[in-house]
Amino acid sequence: MSWQLWVVIALIAAGVVILAVTRMRHAQHVFDDITRPDSPTERSRSGPSGDEIARARIRSMDRRTEPEASPSRGHG
Repeated sequence: MSWQLWVVIALIAAGVVILAVTRMRHAQHVFDDITRPDSPTERSRSGPSGDEIARARIRSMDRRTEPEASPSRGHG
């Protein structure tokens, strides 16, 4: 019966080691992304840049400030 307890302890220890290794690999990737800002990241590859978002915001604000073509459009 005591050998079964050691098997359970060994399985738990192996699980903890695997979890620690995966967390450390993720931490290494994050560290590499922080220390190498010149390399493209997933975030910069997948979406619009901040400049593109700013230009779109300015265009939408310009459209809101333009007077309407038909100011007499009313309800009655």
